[in-house]
Amino acid sequence: MRIKLTILAVFSLVFLSGKGTYSKTSTYPSEPVEYPIKISKNNRYFTDSNNRPFFYQACTGWELLSKLTREETEMYLKNRAEKGFNTIQVTLLPWEVDLVNRYGEPAFLDKKPFGQPNEKYFEHIDWVLKKAKELGIQLSINVFWLRNNWQKYTTVENARTFGEYVAKRFLKHDNIMWFTGGDINPREHIESQKALSETIHLFDNKHLLSYHGGRYSDGSSTSSSALFHREPWHDFNMGYCYDPYHCPRLDPYAPVEFIHAYNLKPVKPVILGESFYEGLANYSFKDNNEQLYAVRRNPLWAITCGAKGHAVGHSKIYPFKEGWQKALDEPNSIMVKNLTRLMGEIQWWTLIPDQYHEVGINGFGNFGGEDYISLAYDPKGKLAMAYFPNKGKLTVDMSKFSGKAKARWIDPVNGNVTPVAVNLPQNGTFLFSPPGMKADGYNDYLLVIEVMK
Repeated sequence: MRIKLTILAVFSLVFLSGKGTYSKTSTYPSEPVEYPIKISKNNRYFTDSNNRPFFYQACTGWELLSKLTREETEMYLKNRAEKGFNTIQVTLLPWEVDLVNRYGEPAFLDKKPFGQPNEKYFEHIDWVLKKAKELGIQLSINVFWLRNNWQKYTTVENARTFGEYVAKRFLKHDNIMWFTGGDINPREHIESQKALSETIHLFDNKHLLSYHGGRYSDGSSTSSSALFHREPWHDFNMGYCYDPYHCPRLDPYAPVEFIHAYNLKPVKPVILGESFYEGLANYSFKDNNEQLYAVRRNPLWAITCGAKGHAVGHSKIYPFKEGWQKALDEPNSIMVKNLTRLMGEIQWWTLIPDQYHEVGINGFGNFGGEDYISLAYDPKGKLAMAYFPNKGKLTVDMSKFSGKAKARWIDPVNGNVTPVAVNLPQNGTFLFSPPGMKADGYNDYLLVIEVMK
């Protein structure tokens, strides 16, 4: 069934040059998304059911299904659609076993974990799915948040039983992806999580399925690729990545995580499923600007290192606590709006990571370090996109492009664009250097190089 409402996200963007300013508008998507989402023929990215490339942009609204009224839900979904989000990551069951939804309904009758399902609870989720579809949005649904006290009640047997129930019950909806886990490395729960995932896969061959990883006891974290990459039910890799500097963990910087996932066999799409949350106070940031920088850096690194989508989050939005409405319009969401515009302008699905530095040949920094300039390019020589995390100068081999090229710098904070105001050579090299320090004290930019039409 085709979605009846086409979301035309129209964004104005100011292009800055030495001769003044002018504005440009673009629309994306230009056609409605046809759900369910599937995997491209080359297994590198998502498409809709009509084979149109689908760039996964998710908001982590984890407790949406249990915390909000229908009126609040509609307001939230409309705001997310306007910002360019096409996916909301949620958890199907309440955050904890003993919680109920906003209407007082528990997921199971008598609040018995994995007992008899309460249809009134799940009927509300039907309504949310239908409303989301009207707005061009899918729900990426975690079955239950394993890290919380659901793990105390989960067995192989009830995982299979409940997995069959949810797979069959929600099969009628098109706008769903599934994932199991929930902010945890399964370890002692690995058999129950495999049973849950295998059962959903068995009874639902319509929707894609992955796993949401989490923390080891030593403080490091892990993505689904490290746990279940070769499992037949595991359709795509969900990256879980913070960084080794701002968190008391042993995580690598994002390029290491996503290049590794990109190179795994068999080939599967990879997305950034969780990273820093805007507004969360338990990281060692010196100020708000540094936090915002860390929040945007991981998605921008990821999508220039092989990821074909990402999720962003806010500390007030995911639990829908006081102030969540105001948080909908804070900087994280504006970055997504800017990325939506950009992805509507370029053929992002053709990009592969320049891991052997065939295009960006010098000045890329230290792979695995916070200075690493990541670059992705089209093997046919029509397009390249690089993320400069802070300062740095990158030498690019211009002979890799198939014709006369032009370039532009994009500020991910506000979407402002600065064209590279020189004629780029068609042979030899060119040294790209970001426009300059911004008001927030950082110098991170996206660089887009395109062959002129």
